[in-house]
Amino acid sequence: FFALHMTFALLVSRVVDLEQQGRDPVQLRQALEALLDRYPLCFGYWKRRAELELAAADEPAAVAVYERAVVPCAYSVEMWTLYCAHAARHWADEPERVRGLFERALQYVGSDYAADGIWDKYIAYESAVAEAAAADMGRVSALYARVLALPLRLHDVYWARFAEFAATRTASELLAAESEVRADRVRHLTPLCSAVARDWPIGHRHGASSRGAEHTCAIGRAGELPHAAGRAPCHH
Repeated sequence: FFALHMTFALLVSRVVDLEQQGRDPVQLRQALEALLDRYPLCFGYWKRRAELELAAADEPAAVAVYERAVVPCAYSVEMWTLYCAHAARHWADEPERVRGLFERALQYVGSDYAADGIWDKYIAYESAVAEAAAADMGRVSALYARVLALPLRLHDVYWARFAEFAATRTASELLAAESEVRADRVRHLTPLCSAVARDWPIGHRHGASSRGAEHTCAIGRAGELPHAAGRAPCHH
């Protein structure tokens, strides 16, 4: 352990010395690569590595660094938050590209108990886009609906923020949240129903149980909520 700690300390010291001395960026790049090659989970140093490319006015190279970073740090909320912050700052003319990255990040860390950082960035981004375009806040409302469905550590904070947000929004903007929740239910039900239909015993496919399975799959395809079909709501 002591040897490993000394190795890490020496690598970090080398990076810090080069940064403070303003040495050749090539040397700094090499020092960062040496550090990250041995300790690839150090998300803060991936950010420094990307910023080194930005300092050389090479934004695509910075993106390439972030893409490398999210391989070993796939389940790091901090790493994805840094990458998404970069996207929001530098891809101003490509909102769909930014949203695509946020959604990709949420696939990995969106349900993490400490995922508030990435959700905060996403909500702030959509709020800024809507304000700049003088558009409604439907996307923001939908994000609140999604985050409130998760058991995150700041759930109470999000609820308070949403209550404040909802007090100043139109009904159509808030209904976007309901649509998002319904769409999310369909995304989760459809593969489940496909599995039920595939694995259902052959001898039961033509009986009452089969009709129940078919009804469940129809719900998944149409987005119909269980209670809308005359059944009690499901609580998971």
